[in-house]
Amino acid sequence: MSPDTDESLPHLGVVGDTYTILVSGADTAGRYTLIDMYVPSGGGPPPHRHDFEEMFTVLDGEIELTFRGVSSVATAGDTINVPANAPHAFRNVSERPARLLCLCTPAGQEEFFKEVGVPVAHRTEAPPALDDAATGAFIAKAIALAPKYRTELLLDEPKPDRAARWNSPFHAVLPRVLGNHCRRLGNSDPYGPPSLAALVAAASAGVALTARLAAFFRR
Repeated sequence: MSPDTDESLPHLGVVGDTYTILVSGADTAGRYTLIDMYVPSGGGPPPHRHDFEEMFTVLDGEIELTFRGVSSVATAGDTINVPANAPHAFRNVSERPARLLCLCTPAGQEEFFKEVGVPVAHRTEAPPALDDAATGAFIAKAIALAPKYRTELLLDEPKPDRAARWNSPFHAVLPRVLGNHCRRLGNSDPYGPPSLAALVAAASAGVALTARLAAFFRR
């Protein structure tokens, strides 16, 4: 199969990147999924961790990987293994796109991307730009769905010297709005499960998350 020519493969815009699902859990009895990731300059997901194994192989370009608080650069040919529950993030800090293969075992990550992503036509097509309301809705949806897919978004703000590099809309907005929101709810540790639990509980009690996000964008 080729992600450039096989029309049966889904291409999904997620956090400004484009992910092509090469092999899904349906193809492997849930054992693993394989995803082709096209990451533009400045792209990449916010810090997170999940309860499954993940491995990246850089096919082209380079990425900066932050693993348990330590950053390093991986270039074409490098493979990075991320154990389950290890906090991590990656960012394309170069001036040209990067391409990765992402292997997750067991499968399930591809279903998360299907739920939060936007279908696009081909492997390198950028997802449509989101306005303030759409960005708020995307963030709220990602947070709500993350536990279902054994994922935790780590809501603390990036270090100041990293902030200028991490410029995707999701990463720019999520840590400030939700990290501060969790601290207002009385959680001192934004990395631990209580922060997410408090956020979900507050939302269930009627806290209008999207309204808070909209208010943030109007500042």
